[in-house]
Amino acid sequence: MAEFFIKPGTELRSPKRNYKVIKVLGHGGFGITYLAESVVTVDNITITARFALKEHFINSLCSRDPQTQHVVSSQPVQQEVNRSMRAFISEAQRLQKLGISHSNIVKVNEVFEANNTAYFVMEYLDGGSLADYVQGRGRLSFAEMATLMEPVCNSVAMLHSNSVAHYDIKPQNIMLVNKDGQLHPVLIDFGLAKHYDGQGNATSSIAAAGYTPGYAPMEQYAGFSTFQPTADVYALGATILFCLTGHAPASAQELDLDEVRNELTALNISASVIDALLSALEFRSKDRPADAGTFAAAIFDGNFSASTVKMQPKPSVTTPSGKSTELISAPTSPRKPLKPILIIAGVILALVLGYFFISNNYNAAEIHQKGKEYYDNEQYDEAIQWFHKAAEQDYAEAQFDLGNCYYYGWGVTKDYTQAVAWYRKAAEQGHADAQCNLGVCYENGWGVTEDYTQAVAWYRKAAEQGIAEAQCRLGDCYFRGEGVTQDYTQAVAWYRKAAEQGIAKAQYMLGECYYYGRGVAKDYIQAADWYRKAAEQGIAEAQYMLGVCYAEGKGVTKDYTQAVAWYHKATEQGIAEAQCRLGDCYFNGWGVTKDYTQAAAWYRKAAEQGIADAQYNLGECYYYGRGVAKDYTQAVAWYRKVAEQGHAAAQYNLGWCYHYGQGVTKDYTQAVAWYRKAAAQGYAVAQNNLGLCYLEGEGVTKDYTQAVAWFRKAAKQGNAVAQFNLGVCYENRMGVRQDISEALYWYRKAAAQGHSDAKDKVRGLEMLGYR
Repeated sequence: MAEFFIKPGTELRSPKRNYKVIKVLGHGGFGITYLAESVVTVDNITITARFALKEHFINSLCSRDPQTQHVVSSQPVQQEVNRSMRAFISEAQRLQKLGISHSNIVKVNEVFEANNTAYFVMEYLDGGSLADYVQGRGRLSFAEMATLMEPVCNSVAMLHSNSVAHYDIKPQNIMLVNKDGQLHPVLIDFGLAKHYDGQGNATSSIAAAGYTPGYAPMEQYAGFSTFQPTADVYALGATILFCLTGHAPASAQELDLDEVRNELTALNISASVIDALLSALEFRSKDRPADAGTFAAAIFDGNFSASTVKMQPKPSVTTPSGKSTELISAPTSPRKPLKPILIIAGVILALVLGYFFISNNYNAAEIHQKGKEYYDNEQYDEAIQWFHKAAEQDYAEAQFDLGNCYYYGWGVTKDYTQAVAWYRKAAEQGHADAQCNLGVCYENGWGVTEDYTQAVAWYRKAAEQGIAEAQCRLGDCYFRGEGVTQDYTQAVAWYRKAAEQGIAKAQYMLGECYYYGRGVAKDYIQAADWYRKAAEQGIAEAQYMLGVCYAEGKGVTKDYTQAVAWYHKATEQGIAEAQCRLGDCYFNGWGVTKDYTQAAAWYRKAAEQGIADAQYNLGECYYYGRGVAKDYTQAVAWYRKVAEQGHAAAQYNLGWCYHYGQGVTKDYTQAVAWYRKAAAQGYAVAQNNLGLCYLEGEGVTKDYTQAVAWFRKAAKQGNAVAQFNLGVCYENRMGVRQDISEALYWYRKAAAQGHSDAKDKVRGLEMLGYR
């Protein structure tokens, strides 16, 4: 992707200053972040300051002119790129206008356009991440964790209180800056952040949907259309879990809360903390604390109060054109107040005339249309008056719009109960969108008591009228068994209806059903087809699974080049499993030129997100010096991370390192302990080595009988070395009676696999007449 990046040394001009690009800090599917420098003058002092500069760049649609450094795109996608860029600018300005002023949140300085695209400027934080810190030190105590994470929860609570969701909280996005000798956490990377108005409607259409497995809840996999602070609560809980255990949590679909409880209990974490933490990691969003403040109050023993966190508004903001816009408008000159009696009389007259005019000149549809004109111009105060009048005449479309106003807080105080009441009136008249929204309210307990059975009933009514969102949600209910008996066949039927209308999440879920044979016969061709449809709409998990299909030839002709292309798309949205698979491709030369350095780099990215295979493979890279300098100490560190997760090969390798003193002090007792863990999982080479330890009395009391037992387990799995060792035991009466025929039997098995010593033994015994 190097051709996509701005060349170091390139200068960008904004309304405020000039920036010189130094290097790339990171990139994803929708943007690239650079380290940049600029000369800044404060009073009479001039300094060179560093900034983080984020560029709008859709790498699947855009390229860069190598001469001008301008971002370019082809005519067919130009409209889409421009729309995304406008949304990017709007989102950046909105975050800036919010006036976020919190010491634990990265600062946004300005937003501007250049190079045929848009940029926003943030403070540059020169320090390691929380992920780096924990990986270097190992797991943290509760007190250490609280020192770093309570301020982060504080900052996220402030975001939530201002209808902002971050959506990408993870250890890699928490920087630790040294301030006066103390580590100061700062939340960064607002690339997925969204601002919502009123009751949860996104205030822009920026398309940066994405998630990080292990730190994102299940509902985030398809993206959000309404405010979901509980997604950030899940991510905060997962990040705290990482701090306390020293390893990344499993993905949401694989996380076992009972296993988490047992692990934390074994680490002597208090029961109250465990309960609070597990509440944040609940599978269903409705079972989690409502926002970061509520969660923090529980886990930090009430010593935290989100209500004390206030956002400090800024007086103005610099727009891309360079103009300064006041955030709070005020009249340019004082006005004399009207007398109260005149105000009251004017209001009464306006109401009387308005009522008379509306009642006598418009029918309900026309009244509603008047409201829509105000509504479309975001003049909600005026719109809601017209909607009320039409709704009171039982006009369903107006009732639905009125429900939306109460739901999102447009022109009225947010009130789910009122929203439900108006949705119900429209829904009972057959208004399909109102039926779907009423189902959402029942599913989440917004304005009504949570009731999945009612949710299903309303989703069904809307779904039967062809509302794709309701069809997908009804499929989810059948898939999870919420409100109905779990029924994969029904889930497939409803997912199919929604998928055929282009709902990306439904397409992905339909692919999953075909891939795993849930509700339909397993069919990789169908799975790959549906994955492709969802992948082309940007669903990262579908991009990853399509890569898997190409790599394994499932449903498509095996094609590593295609696999690599789809893995790359998924990695740009942070899918750690895809990073690991991409490492495999570079390591083995599948679809790309073999490159151990690239392999190690991708393994590291996945390993830092807790992917066990990547951690093991990175350990192998360090052990053998592939792509990195040979370093047994680093190898041991990575083997240990994954060995503690139960990875048998890593447990064996860690035992080997202790056995021979590679990267650690030689310790036969530790070697035996790790060999035993791997052997108990049926790992043949570990069973053989455990047998050798019993044979030689290394780390355990010498015991030939135990040695033979472990050699036999490994030999039956076809391990040639164990077969040879078992032959030696039978020949030399070690742990078993002497039996040359049995010895010859095992020597021959080992010799057939090319074991040279076994071949010599067979020849020698046959020369002595043994058959």
